[in-house]
Amino acid sequence: MARVHWLQSYLRPFVLMDTEGDEVSHVAVIVPLLVVVLLAILVRRQLRKPNYNHIPTAGPSIFPFSYIGAFKFLLDSPRQLQDGFKKLPSYHTQHGRSAFKVADFARWNVVVTGAQLIEELRIAQKDEIAPMNTHDCTGLTTIDHGLLSVLGTKLTRNLPVVISEMRDEVVVALADVASCSSGWTAVLVADALTEVVSRVCNRAIVGPQLCAYTFFYRSGHDLLSFLISKPNTNPYEITNALLTLNLQAIPSCTLNLTNALYHLSACPKPTIQTLRKEIEEALRPDGWTTHALDRMVNLDSFIKETMRLNTLDALTTRRIAVVPHTFSDGTYIPQGTHLGLACTPTHLDASRYTSPTTFDAFRFGSGPRYELTTAAPEFLAWGLGRGACPGRFFAGAVMKLVLAHVVLLYDVREEDRQVPKTRWVGARGVPDLNRKVLLKKR
Repeated sequence: MARVHWLQSYLRPFVLMDTEGDEVSHVAVIVPLLVVVLLAILVRRQLRKPNYNHIPTAGPSIFPFSYIGAFKFLLDSPRQLQDGFKKLPSYHTQHGRSAFKVADFARWNVVVTGAQLIEELRIAQKDEIAPMNTHDCTGLTTIDHGLLSVLGTKLTRNLPVVISEMRDEVVVALADVASCSSGWTAVLVADALTEVVSRVCNRAIVGPQLCAYTFFYRSGHDLLSFLISKPNTNPYEITNALLTLNLQAIPSCTLNLTNALYHLSACPKPTIQTLRKEIEEALRPDGWTTHALDRMVNLDSFIKETMRLNTLDALTTRRIAVVPHTFSDGTYIPQGTHLGLACTPTHLDASRYTSPTTFDAFRFGSGPRYELTTAAPEFLAWGLGRGACPGRFFAGAVMKLVLAHVVLLYDVREEDRQVPKTRWVGARGVPDLNRKVLLKKR
């Protein structure tokens, strides 16, 4: 109570009086004062930011109206990025520049476009333009990108060894989440695939003992064994690495497979029959192996087309300028600038893809350039260059394993045969997590 009386006595000289001499609420003074202080803080913060006036803007560029652009980016980032692309031709003609900026509530993000600048970003040295560190969901700890790359490489090299065990887990997990005894059964896609993908990934990450909840350790080829065997590795580092890998692999695989299953349920029967025939022929020589997965070219194309049309990140290949940098077109990037590539406008570019807004299951052909796991300037779902997702080969194998089993074991349909639209929260795209599809055991 003493503190309250002290505060009241301190504020009394600032209390307004009405015409009859009565006190007016303190709110009449405090609220405008807080507004002024808040505006002063925002203005000061704005003045201390690097100057980006020389870079064209998608949306308003003048403070405080730039926050209108940030709000639009929060609700529909692909449209904001597309607006930036529309402005570039005239600006490039006048100034020869091939980059623009978009605002979020934290900062300006510079979007690099054009083959030349994208190549410069791809080959930039880490001491000039570095990949962003990978954070866990709390933001309190990080795992070094180099270690993440090593772990991704280890998972990829172990695929031929663990693929059969991963396949076993797919069969059991699908039976658990989609127990179709007779007739059509409605399945909540996102929930079912979260469990399936988690179990399949962790079969390779922590081994069958923890993945299948048994008490028998049977394999030394999982990633947990590799981490434990490393010298000078403490339990905290092992736990951090495993959590980070789970947070990287499971959500992205699950969301991409969710979109793929939506497209599969809306596909005509000939498309499904083509996929089914290819999978059966690929398995005939030696069963479920990495070579069999490589032979599933149409399935590979189906998943890649899903990722092209329903990308999970509107802004990818995130980088930060360690030192000031000038691109070959003259675009100056101050130190600390966040950079990236626009994924959605690239994937919907009519100069790169025929009928880019149409889902074409077999758009991509055979050959390394067209493979699902290829990171290229025209397909940015995995990122690009040194910062490209190091676990994309493992993720690609998981997605092909799961979807191949769905195609082989189940008939799939969606009542209205409409693929739900992606919902955007900032640069992150999320499919409809409440949609069900109908499954029937073949």
